[in-house]
Amino acid sequence: IFFVVFKGNLTVHALLFPLLLVFLLILSLGFSYLLAALYSRFYDVYHIWDVLLQIGFWITPIVYSISLIPKNYLGIYMLNPMARIINDSRDVLIYDTVPSIYHITITFIICLAVYLLGYYTFKRMSGKFAERM
Repeated sequence: IFFVVFKGNLTVHALLFPLLLVFLLILSLGFSYLLAALYSRFYDVYHIWDVLLQIGFWITPIVYSISLIPKNYLGIYMLNPMARIINDSRDVLIYDTVPSIYHITITFIICLAVYLLGYYTFKRMSGKFAERM
């Protein structure tokens, strides 16, 4: 919708955007598995997650550019997988540049690690779900 309204041009680089959406899906599933398992055991997770989600919104470059982050903190900052996905999406769709294979691989590894941690936690705790109800 934004591309139509602002008369944006989609280029061949935009074909990488669905890949970034797959990374976002993997990350979301990982957090969903993890939170579902933890919430069934610890009811305070809801309130903690609410605060962490607010913090996550402000440390992800959604309303500001990544260029505002000091260079000496950029390595730690980019461990945030959402920052990587948002920044790479912006590069592909708006700035018409392709992220390096290294950056895409690191993003995939982080998203996959979150997914595997969430899935493992869910499977490990799933035997006790019915007992808590």
